[in-house]
Amino acid sequence: PWLEPERLAPVEVLKSPMRDGTAITSYLTRPNGASGAQPLVVMPHGGQEMRDSIDYDPLAQSFAAQGWLVLHPNFRGSSGYGQRFAEAGYRQWAKRMQDDVTDAVNDLVKRGVADPERIAIYGASYGGYAALIGAVVTPGLYQAAVSLAGVSDLHGFVAYVRKEDG
Repeated sequence: PWLEPERLAPVEVLKSPMRDGTAITSYLTRPNGASGAQPLVVMPHGGQEMRDSIDYDPLAQSFAAQGWLVLHPNFRGSSGYGQRFAEAGYRQWAKRMQDDVTDAVNDLVKRGVADPERIAIYGASYGGYAALIGAVVTPGLYQAAVSLAGVSDLHGFVAYVRKEDG
């Protein structure tokens, strides 16, 4: 409540087309007064069947205050878009879920909003995995990838989940 609203970066809802014709919803935080292609940090959310929403995000606001666009894509597997959309992410790590993140980034580049030479990806938990695998499967797309507590051993993670959750 103590933050001055006029100093906060605006957040907008985007619909981005995916390569198979599906559209996903993303949230884009734009730096105040930004015009032309800006540097972009992509922040995929953690956890499958979780989601991002429009809310105050201190990290996104911090990046925007430094002149960065911040993209929060709700890729397939995210919650809040129905069971079918959530299930579309099953067994799609590094596949369709990652393609959705890539396609959302490419849509911003195509629109002339994001500078293709200044794109980073950052995430925690599943988002950290998405950052790591994004650097592997699309090495020319990102100039930096940061993983905070990201899954880095997928087979080990699956074995752990099976042991703990059945």
